[in-house]
Amino acid sequence: MTALGEGRCFNYTIEGELMTEGKDKGLSLDDDGGASSRRGGRDVESAPPLQNERCFQSLIENSQDVITVMDAEGIIRYESPAIETVLGYKPHELVGTRGASVLHPEDVETTVASFGKLKQEPDGAKHGELRFIHKDGTVRYAEGTVRNLLHDPNVKGLVLNGRDITARKKSEERISQLNRRLAMQSSVNRSIIYSRDEAKLAYEICRTIVSHGNYLLAWLGVADKQRPRTVRIISLAGATADPGRDRELSWAEGENAPFWAICLRKKEPVVTGDPKTDPLWAPDAISSSLPPCRCGIAIPLAGDAL
Repeated sequence: MTALGEGRCFNYTIEGELMTEGKDKGLSLDDDGGASSRRGGRDVESAPPLQNERCFQSLIENSQDVITVMDAEGIIRYESPAIETVLGYKPHELVGTRGASVLHPEDVETTVASFGKLKQEPDGAKHGELRFIHKDGTVRYAEGTVRNLLHDPNVKGLVLNGRDITARKKSEERISQLNRRLAMQSSVNRSIIYSRDEAKLAYEICRTIVSHGNYLLAWLGVADKQRPRTVRIISLAGATADPGRDRELSWAEGENAPFWAICLRKKEPVVTGDPKTDPLWAPDAISSSLPPCRCGIAIPLAGDAL
């Protein structure tokens, strides 16, 4: 049997006024992405404890939330220190770059379009989840809010506030995978109990793997003992242009055997990785016509080695 399957806006105030960028009151952005606070050209040393510069700096530096300010062109003008914990970059490495540069490539187009609409809505806000690429190349998930303060002369930017939810997303995915496996196993067991026709049972097993297991394709094959290196497909379900074609699969002597053939020969399960990099993905008539997959699994059910 073979199955193919597919990482809140902030408004800080000092005495009731919004901190500003590069003005003589409010939030001042240093060259390294840090923040300092001045009001009326003087240090705010006389302000209450929660409003002085050292306290504000400490709050920003120790916050687990990432705070980002981008201009109308999507250029990062301020990045909080929390970005290093979340994406591995120091603030000064991102200040002056495009915010889209750290987005997951698959999310760039929709995110840029969404931000484009938000720029037409003064004081508008959007909340959602996005994927980012960590400095080490891994995928990270974040949720947050972006607010349009481009019209505000004290800010002149899109203000993003987000937090890392990668651990939560991975936990949710593990639970989802477990639920799919349980549903798939339960459905297969029911088919075994109630089916009286062998061909129908074979198809129901393949169909269940695709529909409940979230795989692109599943097929059952039998090794042809009369012809070496040949497998006869007895049932197939899922993403394929023509389920009735290529009811046999084979490979020539001396060629790299596909992973399902290795499974039959060794009588043990074989799991592949990314088809683009895993040498076990030798091309065959079925998998070569599929949409991009993320993995392949072959399981020997019974019978002699091929």
